[in-house]
Amino acid sequence: MDPVSNASSGLIAASARFSTASGNVAVAAGGGNGDLAAAIVGQAQAGVQLQAAANVQKVSDQMVSTLLDITV
Repeated sequence: MDPVSNASSGLIAASARFSTASGNVAVAAGGGNGDLAAAIVGQAQAGVQLQAAANVQKVSDQMVSTLLDITV
């Protein structure tokens, strides 16, 4: 896989993970069955995963740009 595909997959997975964690926070905060602390930690972890995937995308773009500068 190329870095762009990896970054895209990471962004999609992190977004889904954040969405699930957000639902868990809503359920737990509303008095439902759920661990509020674990749900908040899940949101934080998903945020870090999103940031990492975005950084992979950014670095990949920079690498391609540098390669084009060298070859032109």
